[in-house]
Amino acid sequence: MANASRREHPESPHHNLTTQRLILRPLRPRHAPELFDAVDSSRRTLRRWLPFVDSTRGVEDISGFIRRTSRSPAHRVWGVWERRDAGSGRRPRIGLYCGTLGLHGVSREQASATMGYWIHSSREGRGYATEAAAAALLWGFGPLGLERLSIQAASGNRASLRVIDKLGFVREGLWREAQRIPGRRLRVDWVAFGMTRGDLRHARARLVELCGETRPWEPARTSERAPGVRFADRSRS
Repeated sequence: MANASRREHPESPHHNLTTQRLILRPLRPRHAPELFDAVDSSRRTLRRWLPFVDSTRGVEDISGFIRRTSRSPAHRVWGVWERRDAGSGRRPRIGLYCGTLGLHGVSREQASATMGYWIHSSREGRGYATEAAAAALLWGFGPLGLERLSIQAASGNRASLRVIDKLGFVREGLWREAQRIPGRRLRVDWVAFGMTRGDLRHARARLVELCGETRPWEPARTSERAPGVRFADRSRS
């Protein structure tokens, strides 16, 4: 988060998160090439459900997205990397960039936000979205102080619906013909879900099990580095 946002919202940090197999880091401009490569190589599978994919044509499009979201207190967006040496007892280091997860529409007044995520096509089916989202939910209801988180998925997006069910979200309704399928006249329904702080009391144990951390924002410091990637002290991010 930009320094100006930190001054305006000192109570709303943006932490690194670490799970059993993943490292989530707030997106910065230097991550734009990695993020674009991941979108571009997954374009065929992502474009069916994510409208932004067709308009993302180059690194400059990703850079603009990162600038806009990193400067706004209404967004918390992480890049998701595989964690090397996971489970080995060693300090983890960053691996392959494999997706993005964000909390959007973050409202201080309403203490609420909406979650979204996607995973690289080569890493689908491994439970990464569930693991990353579980960590973000614990953080959102923890340091960020949210009282409610919502999420939507297209009615035909079975993979995302399975993730949402595993996380313990409560189905709240149907948004009819909410999204137009790129390149087609067909529109699809979205299913709307929510989780409140009250729901969290029943879901917390499951979320901890899914991500492997009780407090994923306070793991052992990551000190090893991958080429071209800088690591910041978690206590300052």
